[in-house]
Amino acid sequence: MYDNWGHGMIAVLIALPLFQKFEIKSLIIVFLIASLLDLDHFIVNFSFSLTKAISLLMRPATHSLLFALLASVIYFVITKNKKWTWLIFMAIASHVVRDAYSGITPIFFPIKIYEIPYWSYLLVEVLFLLISYFPKWEKNFEVY
Repeated sequence: MYDNWGHGMIAVLIALPLFQKFEIKSLIIVFLIASLLDLDHFIVNFSFSLTKAISLLMRPATHSLLFALLASVIYFVITKNKKWTWLIFMAIASHVVRDAYSGITPIFFPIKIYEIPYWSYLLVEVLFLLISYFPKWEKNFEVY
């Protein structure tokens, strides 16, 4: 449970600079996108057992940057909303990167790399935050 709060709160902190005002509904959505990725553990096990969900030998392929990219591209193709495309990518990718330093996450699926150093996880999260703070984002996020 704590781990999902961590995933969600990191995504919310990274997303905060993108909102003109404190938009609680949007931040809750970002939180849910980041934290609910772990539902794939239950799907892979065909079970609602928490014990089975947390005892996977390897996280599912949805715990990859490829999945984050595909989910956000599909969203963009459907909506053309750049801001939420970034938020979806960032929320999923920040979850995946955070899990990847554990050694059991297919971060670069289908390439068989399952672990990244802790410092690289921190670096990616900081880069995501800096991207969100980039001053021209709001102008660039206008939907055409």
